[in-house]
Amino acid sequence: MPDVINFVRDQRKRLTKLQVRDKLFLRYAAIVCGFSFALFIIVVSSRIYLSLQVKQLIERQDLQRAQIQAQESNERQYLLFAAKLEALSKLFINRRNKQEAINYFSTLFGADVLISSIKYDSISGELEFGLRTRNVFSLNEVIDTLRTPQVRDRFESLSFKDLSRTSSAEYQTNIRLTLK
Repeated sequence: MPDVINFVRDQRKRLTKLQVRDKLFLRYAAIVCGFSFALFIIVVSSRIYLSLQVKQLIERQDLQRAQIQAQESNERQYLLFAAKLEALSKLFINRRNKQEAINYFSTLFGADVLISSIKYDSISGELEFGLRTRNVFSLNEVIDTLRTPQVRDRFESLSFKDLSRTSSAEYQTNIRLTLK
């Protein structure tokens, strides 16, 4: 019977245990909610930060793209200018080679030989010119001179063609050579 009479005390003990357990659950729930909220804040703030970084990168990229496109005409003009300079440089080198070859043959043969009808193909590097001599002996000296190793080594190829005698008793031949 004393247990029946002290039912209030038992009820209070049970309620006290429940309150302690509820406070413990409440504390755990608060910790979990606080951790979840902190994690949520971190995720949201990092997302905002990263989206701002991406936005700045896109703006810089757009700015650089605009600058590149603004300089596109300058680049195109520069490339055209460089191509023209390269073509002119090749023309001047070919012209110099042609002039050197003509000067070489002019000094090689002397005054008895006349160089005429010069044709130059800049693509293949072939030079063709005519030689006129006053007599057959001068022509023979020219042919012997052209067959020497010093002359042959200077050019890739050297050939004679169209040997003829004019009505004024001059001998004429055409020489075709390929410049190195």
